[in-house]
Amino acid sequence: MTDALVAAPLLLAVVLLLAAQAKWNNRPSLVSATRLLRLPSALEGPVQWLPPIEAVLGVALFVLPWASAFTVVAALTLGLMLAYTAVVARGLTFSPRPSCGCFGTIGAPITIDTLVRNVVLSALALAAVVWGARGHTVPGTLLPGSRATWTWLGALAVTAAITRWIVGERRPRVPAYGAHGQPAPAATETADPDDYVRETIPPLMFLDGNQPVTMRGLALERAQLLVFITCGCGRSHEAIALARNWRERMPAIDVRAIASVPMDFDLRGFDWPHGWLRDPDAQAWSSLGVAGDPVALLVGADGMLAGGPVAGVAELTEFGEEIAAALADAPAPEPDPASAVVRGELA
Repeated sequence: MTDALVAAPLLLAVVLLLAAQAKWNNRPSLVSATRLLRLPSALEGPVQWLPPIEAVLGVALFVLPWASAFTVVAALTLGLMLAYTAVVARGLTFSPRPSCGCFGTIGAPITIDTLVRNVVLSALALAAVVWGARGHTVPGTLLPGSRATWTWLGALAVTAAITRWIVGERRPRVPAYGAHGQPAPAATETADPDDYVRETIPPLMFLDGNQPVTMRGLALERAQLLVFITCGCGRSHEAIALARNWRERMPAIDVRAIASVPMDFDLRGFDWPHGWLRDPDAQAWSSLGVAGDPVALLVGADGMLAGGPVAGVAELTEFGEEIAAALADAPAPEPDPASAVVRGELA
């Protein structure tokens, strides 16, 4: 039974190393997560050190041969997991629920599952502390281990590798489309299986002032590039700056900013003079099922989605470049006077 407890620090080490790797090149997202989770601004600098801290703790749990040092590292890991658990539990009370940034850009809006996961990791950390206090370490247990022990360790390593591969983000491709968001040519049997699959515009609703309007209603005149923000953080300001640039570069489509924030949230701090759409209770943003924020989605005038959704500033930047390249030679369509009347109707 004692040897079996080696699973606790091994699992913790794997999780810490995966989290550190995911966060390493996404430190700005940690700052945004801090703001989304409404933590003190003084933490915005220290949180950027989480990736190397998690990496060091993960490696130390695996290689330290001294029980006393191992116990200290396990205790530090327990403190970190308890802090994560407390932050997630508090974040569950917010609306809209923010992303914790737990696995960098892989992190999705927090849920009860996020809390349960952190409680389980805290329990594993506590088991590792107790195990180390009794004089055990991972090298001391594994080096003289039996063939069964090493087989189990190999299976754990393979499981971790497959898990990391499965959760790796894969952004949808942008299809070819016209200035009015008309559908691309019909797919053939030789089409790339990774090509973007167009779907019907979902029945999502926004508020334009006090007037309700559906996503389909917005696109009755021409294609819409929708940009969703969920906070007043730097990441959202970057997304709005991209949206301003897109409005200038792509006159063939409409670019609209959607605020998936509480209705009393003050949007005057954003440099967006073109009018906001509101997403009450972030229902539309949540329904898109994307991992993270900000989000961009291209809606065609033919009643079909034309690209996205994509999440993250880097992903939005690339998404916009692809759309701009596709529309480089497209003229701006003439507005339909009747569309202003129809636009506000529920479709």
